[in-house]
Amino acid sequence: MWRELSQGTPGRRFRDHHARRRTVHGAIAHRLIIAGAVMVIGLGVLLVFTPGPGTVLLLAGAAMLATESARAARVLDLLELRLRASLRWLGLS
Repeated sequence: MWRELSQGTPGRRFRDHHARRRTVHGAIAHRLIIAGAVMVIGLGVLLVFTPGPGTVLLLAGAAMLATESARAARVLDLLELRLRASLRWLGLS
């Protein structure tokens, strides 16, 4: 999954990944992945206030959620474009 996302086109990578994975999972797997994503995001929220991998867990949970939700995929693509623009503006990219 991470290799596919890293090789995708910025601004389209999460929507394209969602479209590729949409037909692979059944209804039960769909619900389990969403539940797992919510748990990872929740753990990330708890750990973001302590030293540790909170931000990484938030991003991983969001990517898991984008696999199953077209809306989440669109939001992540938009956030990626805005983050890239901000980094260019700051001269960090």
